[in-house]
Amino acid sequence: SKGYIVLHNPQHPRSNSSGYVYEHICVAEKALGKPLPSKAEVHHVNEQVDDNRNINLVICENGAYHKLLHRRMKAVAATGSANDLQCSYCKTWDKPCNLSTVKNRLSYPSYHKSCATQAKRRWLDRKVMA
Repeated sequence: SKGYIVLHNPQHPRSNSSGYVYEHICVAEKALGKPLPSKAEVHHVNEQVDDNRNINLVICENGAYHKLLHRRMKAVAATGSANDLQCSYCKTWDKPCNLSTVKNRLSYPSYHKSCATQAKRRWLDRKVMA
């Protein structure tokens, strides 16, 4: 269970083949008053997966939104700003205006212009050597 608390509830729609379902799913559904939508995920605010208090759970509409929450939490911890992005090449954090994001989406890699050039050169060098 990787630290998650599980409950035996074979009738639950999200139970696994052994009949167990994560407790945080049940807590979120009880607070919501209905079953979670099929793509919904539950986020633990303090990242303690065994802390299933209502105040520690956020229902995310899908996995992409859940990942966004984690990325923004990581940015706040590193820089104090939830909007900062990490360069995929040099791993430093910076303002979004100083980075180029592939395909203009936050879920894709972001690079400083100089780092993108270096990354492309490395990729081309590897391709020529292969």
